[in-house]
Amino acid sequence: MKPITFGLMKSLIAHVVNPYRAPAGSDAERIQSVTLRSLADAIRFCPEEKVDLLAAVFEQDAAAVPSGVRLTRFLEESVLDHGSFTRQVRYPLIADVLQRAFDASDAEFIIYTNMDIIVQPYFYRAVTQLLCNGTDAVIINRRRIADLGQNPDDLPMILAEVGRSHPGFDCFVMHRSLIPQLQLEGICVGVPFVEASLLYNLLAFAKNCVIRPDLHLTTHLGLEVMPDRDTEYHRHNRARFERIVPSLKPLLVGKNLPYSEYGLFERTLKRGLNPAVFTGLHLGLERRSFFGKMNLFWNELRFRMLHR
Repeated sequence: MKPITFGLMKSLIAHVVNPYRAPAGSDAERIQSVTLRSLADAIRFCPEEKVDLLAAVFEQDAAAVPSGVRLTRFLEESVLDHGSFTRQVRYPLIADVLQRAFDASDAEFIIYTNMDIIVQPYFYRAVTQLLCNGTDAVIINRRRIADLGQNPDDLPMILAEVGRSHPGFDCFVMHRSLIPQLQLEGICVGVPFVEASLLYNLLAFAKNCVIRPDLHLTTHLGLEVMPDRDTEYHRHNRARFERIVPSLKPLLVGKNLPYSEYGLFERTLKRGLNPAVFTGLHLGLERRSFFGKMNLFWNELRFRMLHR
């Protein structure tokens, strides 16, 4: 095992991932190895971008972290400390993963991606170009291709395949100043609603958050859009997300939300079809926007009548 290093490092970008010790020979182990190879290749391809690749893991998973990836201080709490579950799975908390990256590096921007998100060699160079003109957060959708049992040696062909679009959000870039503001208590990695929680937090707190569903920057092995989910952990994450919605809602601006560039009918339809978008929240914001516009119209009408 490589030496453990928890020191602070200066860089432009800190990219934090959460490897875990998967069963030997499992699909999870194989896909993680492809992901980690792609990250290492991207760092070599973009040496001028000053990327600090970090791993935030439990101590028991330290052996899953390869050389070239710097360990942060070990994670301690898990979702099991925030709920009662019949099947005990020690999912990490997304807030802790991000905080470890914040503490371990003074990088200006922090990236979080899932362990099944494979990046293109030019990934960091493209991210740097996206972070211009005051952009303080970027959310990137992945492409998806068939999982045919590919391994790290197949990476060139994996990356060459354009694949299909995916509606979910699983690559998040944020300015470090946003980390202390995020409201993510009790929400765990590896379970649906972690992506919605990050999405709406960044839309609420970032000054200029950009969503890019159209870029070929990340790839996922597997064509499924809605994978099998662990019901009780999904229920936990959803309940935690719904708990933070009231405090995020006043900070959300309609024009910054997903599909806001479309007309009312089309954006409502797209939001309803996208499993990663919280439809109820958007309907509430649409009502708020409608009544706000009606109030402005009525006040203008009264003002004009008063001055006739």
